[in-house]
Parts: sequence; C-alpha cells; structure tokens
Amino acid sequence: MITNRCRLLGSEVQSPQVGLLSALADQHAIPMMVHKFGWSLGNSYRNGLITKGDLTALWVTGPTRPGIYEVGRISSKVMPWNGLDRRYAIDLEKAAQPCDGVDFNAVWLGGHTYLPRHDLSANPILRNSEQFRQPRVSNPSYLTVEETRALANLLSARVPKARLKEVGWDKASS
Repeated sequence: MITNRCRLLGSEVQSPQVGLLSALADQHAIPMMVHKFGWSLGNSYRNGLITKGDLTALWVTGPTRPGIYEVGRISSKVMPWNGLDRRYAIDLEKAAQPCDGVDFNAVWLGGHTYLPRHDLSANPILRNSEQFRQPRVSNPSYLTVEETRALANLLSARVPKARLKEVGWDKASS
C-alpha cells in the first residue's frame, strides 16, 4: 500500500496550447508507454518537499481539455534547471530565467485517455483536494494519501496495470 502523497506538477496552458502540448507530447511519447520526462518547477519553497521516489501526476489546466495527462514517479532530486523550453512558454522572458527542475518516469495518457478535470471534480474524495481548493497554488500541489488512492482508482480504469506498476502507481489503490 502506498503511504506517501502524490505531487501534482501543473501547467496552465492557454486554449490552443493544450492541443499543441498534447500533439507534441503524442509525437514524442507513445500513449500508455513509460517515458522519461523532465519538468521545470519554478522557484518555490515547495520544491524542497519533493523527493526522489515520490509519485507524480501532470495536471494541465486552462479552458480546453484540463485534466491529468501523465502519471509517474520522480527519478531525481530537485536540481537547477536552465529555464523552460521556449517552445511551450507563454511568457518568453520568464521562460529564460533559471529555476528548479526534476526528472521523472511517467506514463503519458495523451489523446482521449487523459483524466478530464470533470471526472476528478466529480469524485467525492478528489473534489476536496488542494488543486480544487486552491487552483492557483504554486507547483507542486499535493494529494493526500487518500486522494492519491482515489486518483489511482480512476487511473486503473484507463491505464493497464503493467504500466501503472512500471511507474509505481499499482500499489496506490490497494
């Protein structure tokens, strides 16, 4: 049984960019396969709460297709990052600034297999999570152990058990 919490890495993506993010990721990551990813965290005291081995989920927000697009496990400690990838940035000046980052192994849900926000908000446990109570909180936001289990249960209906096992999410629902 998983006894730690999930770290939600988030991104606010504007309307056409959610489709772009999905299309770009789908070009580089085959849905339902495990891939190695990196993510910039920005500059926040919360980065010190992330440890190697933590479960993670990518929460994409915005007006079009918000939800969870990948789940995985942190594979590095938090480290200096050389700024964001300018191809995906809204604020190019901010993107050039150094920040913290982290590597993780994840299953890209992509296309129609992502978990839409409305499925998450309809869940009686997840609707009270920090992501819904404080949607503008800085990265990373957190799920409690109970919320992590609820998310894992939703994932188990969409993601093959073998893939969840590869990224440590198979025990989260037990």
